[in-house]
Amino acid sequence: MTLVALKLLHKLYLRESSIENSFLFVLNQIIIILVENLLHWTVNRKQNYSIKVLKNFKN
Repeated sequence: MTLVALKLLHKLYLRESSIENSFLFVLNQIIIILVENLLHWTVNRKQNYSIKVLKNFKN
């Protein structure tokens, strides 16, 4: 959901001036990478936690 919003913002940035556009493009790419890494990190953390809970439940 957040990635879609960022991509829509990026399309709006493309309509601005070229110097401002290049700065915002780079900033947007960095934000997308950070958001994707954060999502992967939280998903992996939740999966690891649920695996630990299942192991404890079996014992």
